[in-house]
Amino acid sequence: MTNNDFLGRDLENMGPEHDRYDPNPPKLTYLIISQPRTGSSLLASILEWNGLGKPREYLNRLYLQAFCSTRNLTEINNSFYIDHLFNNRKSTDGTFGIKVHLDQLLHFLADESNDRMREKITEFSARFDVIIFINRRDKLAQAVSLWRSLKSGLWASVDDAEKDDRLYSLSGNDFAKVFYLLSRSVRQDLQMQQLFNQASGNKLQLWYEDMLADKEGTMKSLAELFNMPDLNWKETTKVMRNNVNEDLEFQILNRLLGDIDAEKIFPLVDR
Repeated sequence: MTNNDFLGRDLENMGPEHDRYDPNPPKLTYLIISQPRTGSSLLASILEWNGLGKPREYLNRLYLQAFCSTRNLTEINNSFYIDHLFNNRKSTDGTFGIKVHLDQLLHFLADESNDRMREKITEFSARFDVIIFINRRDKLAQAVSLWRSLKSGLWASVDDAEKDDRLYSLSGNDFAKVFYLLSRSVRQDLQMQQLFNQASGNKLQLWYEDMLADKEGTMKSLAELFNMPDLNWKETTKVMRNNVNEDLEFQILNRLLGDIDAEKIFPLVDR
């Protein structure tokens, strides 16, 4: 499945005919902050399956373009867009969720002067009752996974996508791209950790590796966060298992770079 295929149905649903206007403020709002290839889509699908809204990447440029094109708009006001989502895209029980990557948020909040970015990020995050930061410890595996998806156009293990040879093709020519994505992800990790630390409200930090290893514990933590009696694990979005650690090229990179663990990097952040 390609990226556009994966988003196709959601983008079609951004039109005004799919709005469900409710002037009452949401009973619960939550924000998932993440990077690509860290398990955020899996987390979002689990929360949706448990009735906690439909946390989509509403700040993704494709969603923004679909919103504008279906309404004959050339641009939108940031506050208007978020208010519109709050009023029209919450679930029947009044829950609204959104999933964002840092670069999406920065692009959404940027203006001509790009002033007050830190304040604007703080103001944006303050609109949400709950914030979840999901991350991945193994930054090299994340970078390789992201490069493979960018290179192949495959973002989800659906149908026979996991059998596609493009998922496994990694050569020495790709090392420079992987290095770039690795350094970029580490830099964004530090920024997101700072954002998460400074945010108010109920917060939870999850690690992709722990989420898969301890599903029961993950669901317990999420249930406590949302003040619910229990939540159930349900993989409606398959995990992209491409055996990255078995590749010779990956092993070479790992020998060159050593163990890059995001959790060991975070003490650098001013808490």
